[in-house]
Amino acid sequence: MSGKSGKSGLTGLTGLTGLTGLNRTGELNNTRGANRAGGVKRWLRLLSASSVVLATLSACAIPEDARPRAINPDVVPAGLRAPVRDIRVFFQKTGGLSFRQRAIALTPNTLDTARSAVAELRKGLTPVERGLGFTSDFARADREITVVEVNGGTVALDVSKAPGLIDNAYQLGQIVLTLTELPGIQSVDLVEGGRRVPQARNAQNEPIVPPLTADVYDLLIRQQSTAVMYFVRNGKLEPSDRAIEAPEVNDDPDRLAEKYLAPLLEGPTSDELASGYTSLLPAPTVLLCSDRRRGPCDRFLIDFGPDFDTLKPADQALAIAQVLFTVDGWPRPPIGDVQIQVSGVLRRSIPVPGGKTAIDKVSKTDYRSLLAPVSNAAPTTAEPSAETAP
Repeated sequence: MSGKSGKSGLTGLTGLTGLTGLNRTGELNNTRGANRAGGVKRWLRLLSASSVVLATLSACAIPEDARPRAINPDVVPAGLRAPVRDIRVFFQKTGGLSFRQRAIALTPNTLDTARSAVAELRKGLTPVERGLGFTSDFARADREITVVEVNGGTVALDVSKAPGLIDNAYQLGQIVLTLTELPGIQSVDLVEGGRRVPQARNAQNEPIVPPLTADVYDLLIRQQSTAVMYFVRNGKLEPSDRAIEAPEVNDDPDRLAEKYLAPLLEGPTSDELASGYTSLLPAPTVLLCSDRRRGPCDRFLIDFGPDFDTLKPADQALAIAQVLFTVDGWPRPPIGDVQIQVSGVLRRSIPVPGGKTAIDKVSKTDYRSLLAPVSNAAPTTAEPSAETAP
């Protein structure tokens, strides 16, 4: 600044002509008093705006530390977190592959998203899923797989620490079908010891040259169909479609009930949770045939786990209704009246809507008042939504 800069009252701001009243040659303008006053006002407005920004950041719980540090993901404002999406993660089941829904964060970095999907595969199964006959070897220590890179829609996996994997069509199918669920990924390549694996196995257990695509393993996917599940929102039952293992002609009633209740016990998707959906079913909850004297099943009973007794009577009624309306859509036999038991002990007094109780047995007719109006029904979610949760 020139020697006259001190007269402006704002030293050290050389070049900021809009703030100090200096002309382009660094000299004071003839209207220096007015310009100086205007410059001070503009400077104060700038300081005020900066204060507002800092206050906003503080309100958002963003740290203002002097030195950078990692932010705990649990306290990151929701608007700054990566969006979450439900994807299908494939597991083995009775000679084929079937999927379970898992929520993962979708980041702009496809590599990070692929690693999240592999992490879900390696977490393995819940106790409920294991009880339903799902299996997977990827939670074992000797089945470590690492995402190396994503290039042109192909994700490269290092399988050096997963001996025998390249010759196991079912495990390869789990990986390929899961990863190709992700946006931007069309195929999977395999690497061992820093070199590309020259050969793997397809669904027919025949040799195939990677990269591997989903259509190579489609034959392993167990046939599935769609059923309507009922969840709770604002004290009412709301329907939502789910893919279930397809009912078969020789399924006995207990097996049929297992297929229908499995996705119900998994609960709402992340999109549905964000929209206020919930489930009141305690684990375990099973539907069993209690009387077969005159046919495949003359009477059913719902057996709830011990946490059922922690629910308020109104919530117990909603939990019962969730089961009754969900299995009402199955092909055979009709459900009719059911008995209720908790941890194997029959209940004579059964909660129904309105704070009332029924004696010994109930049917879906007793809970019809809990159905939400049709206009409030949520979009179906049999397939993972292309949109992410807010």
